[in-house]
Amino acid sequence: MRRHLTAGLAAVCLAVGAAFAIAPTASAGPLDATCTGTVAVDYSPGLTLTAQTVTASATSTYPSCLTSQTGVTSASASGSVTDTLDCNSLLTTTTGVKTYHWNDGTTSRFEYTRTGTRVLSQTVVTFTGTITSGKFSGDTAVETNIAANLGLLDCLAPGGVTHVDFTALVELT
Repeated sequence: MRRHLTAGLAAVCLAVGAAFAIAPTASAGPLDATCTGTVAVDYSPGLTLTAQTVTASATSTYPSCLTSQTGVTSASASGSVTDTLDCNSLLTTTTGVKTYHWNDGTTSRFEYTRTGTRVLSQTVVTFTGTITSGKFSGDTAVETNIAANLGLLDCLAPGGVTHVDFTALVELT
């Protein structure tokens, strides 16, 4: 049974917009790029309250980018990881690599530290690090993903939580 966390999505989107409006930029320097979009994550098997080996597959789309580079207006990223996860794993700190694919055919390799926290009814996952190669190499990067908190009943349901949709903001300076 596929469990989706979409209840209250409109409220989350409004809160996300407010959070992004007051969020500080990655550093004091000028923005080289700022992108908004979504991140869809599928979990197999689903997340439950018990830690188990899970494959998390993420597809990120950033259809709206303002950049310092002529013609760069959107980006995407995708990937998967297999790890020991449970419903609280979004709040753990870990490191990783993500590659942004820009609409002009170039890429940016992002090496990050991921942290997570709960703010009211939202889970905020922040990726902070550096673009280590490709377009915008040397930039500081911050990606903030926000979703509704995972509900206890969703985590207890047969099959657990198999999908989470995040709203995303990327800032490169």
